[in-house]
Amino acid sequence: MADIQVINGNMAAAIGAALCRPDIIAAYPITPQTPIVEYLADFVTGGKLDSSVSEVESELSAMSVVTGASLAGSRVFTASASQGLSLMYEPYFRASTLRLPVVMAVANREMISPQTLWGGPQDSLTVRDAGWLQIYVEDNQEILDTMIMAYRIAEDKNVLLPINVCFDGFYLSHIQGDALAGIDPTGDSIPQALREKLEEKNFDIQTRTDETSLGEFDYTSASGWMYCLKNVFPNVGFADSYLSEGDVVRVQFTVAYGSDIGGGFAMGSGDSAGYFDMANKDALTHRVAAINAEIEANPYYLEQNCLTKAYDAAMDVLTTLYVSQADVDAALADLPDPPVGHQLTAVAEVPATCETAGTSAVDRAFEKLDKMGYLYTKDGALWFRSTDLGDDKDRVLIKSDGEYTYFASDVAYHWDKFQRVDHVIDIWGADHHGYIERVRCVCDALGYPGKFEVLLGQLVNLLRNGKPVRMSKRKGTMVTLQELVDEVGSDAARYTLISKSSNQMVDFDIEAVKKRDNSNPVYYVQYAHARVCSILRRAADVTPEQADEMGMKAVAAKAIGENVDYSLLTDPTELALSRKLNELTDLIASCARDRAPFRLTHFAEELAGDFHSFYAACQVLPSEGRPVDPELSRARLAACDAVRVTLALVLTLVGVSAPEQM
Repeated sequence: MADIQVINGNMAAAIGAALCRPDIIAAYPITPQTPIVEYLADFVTGGKLDSSVSEVESELSAMSVVTGASLAGSRVFTASASQGLSLMYEPYFRASTLRLPVVMAVANREMISPQTLWGGPQDSLTVRDAGWLQIYVEDNQEILDTMIMAYRIAEDKNVLLPINVCFDGFYLSHIQGDALAGIDPTGDSIPQALREKLEEKNFDIQTRTDETSLGEFDYTSASGWMYCLKNVFPNVGFADSYLSEGDVVRVQFTVAYGSDIGGGFAMGSGDSAGYFDMANKDALTHRVAAINAEIEANPYYLEQNCLTKAYDAAMDVLTTLYVSQADVDAALADLPDPPVGHQLTAVAEVPATCETAGTSAVDRAFEKLDKMGYLYTKDGALWFRSTDLGDDKDRVLIKSDGEYTYFASDVAYHWDKFQRVDHVIDIWGADHHGYIERVRCVCDALGYPGKFEVLLGQLVNLLRNGKPVRMSKRKGTMVTLQELVDEVGSDAARYTLISKSSNQMVDFDIEAVKKRDNSNPVYYVQYAHARVCSILRRAADVTPEQADEMGMKAVAAKAIGENVDYSLLTDPTELALSRKLNELTDLIASCARDRAPFRLTHFAEELAGDFHSFYAACQVLPSEGRPVDPELSRARLAACDAVRVTLALVLTLVGVSAPEQM
């Protein structure tokens, strides 16, 4: 099964922009676009995006920043909505007349005075004739795709125009794609009791024709979205509500100005009491949230604690609009809080007496195998008919005494895995080679032929100065992985362990990987990266502290400049460096195909060697009495920077840091 992520429209816009790697991001907060830039800022601070987020004091400043940055050659991004867009007018028109490839996300919101939070394209339509290209999208997937296409279009030399990517505020910006699943567009989803109330109030119930959205005026003239905070419907917008720890917020759809969901007063319908008595579900919501956090850590938590039925009942109560307070209280009583510091257990330890027998991952996997005709009972035991799939003998799942085998746990584990991924790779010790076939058979039987793969790992020999480190469980002389990492550092440990194929023995010499010289491969590679950074800092005439603030990308840009003439790089060491850099794309593909990440470490060491040879043979920077042609110097600095970027990428891929100073 493909990995599908359900996200809201603002997140889709942020991801689409991030994938295009803008240099400068500038925007001023305004509902409903604000989360777009907040998401991007999180990407930057989390190290997922190398961009600069400019904090500005107004919408006009935001557009001025991206206009100026675009003029300077940077790729830029901004976002706005409603009145915020109108406050950009002056630089907004300038961007199109200067033919700047600015990309702006617009979470459409109407501009009716004095204020409104209704969605609508009035904001972007007011600048329809300002020289910008405008693209209006229909769903969240299209938002993400169009953001990427927008940069491709805007930066095309035959276009060179700014672009608005416009999408419905609130309807798309804040609602995730699956929030609309199961909604009947014909109007039949309105409960009969509510239909009768609506008819009493002379509401005209309409038929929805659009299955992909749910918004204002759908069903009735009083339809729309409302939010509830601590079981109260505030008469203010989201932006004017401030949350505290433990607050519960619900977003609900109303067809009667809130009178159907307990919020009539907030909408001014006059039906402050509402059509129905509404239960307070906040405490139950808290309880379910706590259990969901437990499930996140342990997918088998419900089964292990016999809570599946109670949890499902609680979810029914939470998602059913017209339930009594007694129903809510009963669901709360049946669903205890997870204990603090709950100790997770293995799936094989699910109690046999659990009321939810038949709902555990084990039983669900067994049920599927049984339906496929792969299970049978013999001598009081439950067997898997693995010989039908090529195994040398059938395998026991449940022994005659009712005890589950280890293989039963493996069946459940892999079945559960395949509910979330479309390909499973297990890493086992070499002594488990004989176990592969039976697991392969059960994966085939469950409906995933060819989707199961095993990598066998060999032992690690721990040495100190070339001599084996003797370990004994009985004598208590074991060396744990944590102790090893504490002594040599995570970089050295990870690099050394990944530098060999999984089917090779690894000789891990503790003292050798601690050395700070060229005999230590991880030090050798990291030093090459740090050396390049030092060269670029000197060329840019910046201190290490200034470089930290600027970022090495900016330092390199200052050092190298624009319009580099790479044809000047003719020395054999320069050509060798170029050829080595050119290998990376195919190398990554082969590493992924062959499950061989160790090749990346070999490449990094070879690239570091080629760089050192180049630097020894070719003068990069001028020095006293040793001038260098400025254009040649810039070309060689560009080659150095290519090495820096490549080494940083490779080290990141293997989970090792790329220090800028050593």
